[in-house]
Amino acid sequence: FSDFRKALYIEEYPEWLQYYLPVPIQGLTVLDVGAGEGETARFFLDQGAKKVICIEPDVEAFNLLKRNADKFFPKIHPIWAPFLPKFLDVLEWDFMKMDIEGYEEALLDMPKIQKPAVIEVHGLPLCERFKQAGYIQRENKSTYQLEHKWYSFFYSKLEKNGQVNQKSPSLNS
Repeated sequence: FSDFRKALYIEEYPEWLQYYLPVPIQGLTVLDVGAGEGETARFFLDQGAKKVICIEPDVEAFNLLKRNADKFFPKIHPIWAPFLPKFLDVLEWDFMKMDIEGYEEALLDMPKIQKPAVIEVHGLPLCERFKQAGYIQRENKSTYQLEHKWYSFFYSKLEKNGQVNQKSPSLNS
């Protein structure tokens, strides 16, 4: 992982524990849309995911994702592509995490996802559209301002249920 992504993993780990696990994921296949270098895929594997299918369009991030998957994490399956709604139908997955900086809007042009998913939605107008489409907005601290950009976490199916195995953050394995 690049130094930036290592720092991101350590810094955002508590937030991921709080918002990226609305359902237990032990034994599930996770679809990680906006996977970066694989830091969230690593997080999901640490939480017991069976495998993680990673979609990442940025060539530099994807090359590091592929290297990390090949060298360290054989349960990570990288795909170099922008998100396409058809992926939700053609890929086999049980839970989805999406963080694609505003492009999550594509989900609004299709039927609501019927599997558990967490979607990081960017921008207040887009948050309103997700609410109108029937997605569940996370209660308590649901909207944040980060560098003057608003974002919030939305869920397609289930709220957090049960205890989370909170392993300490580390990228050294």
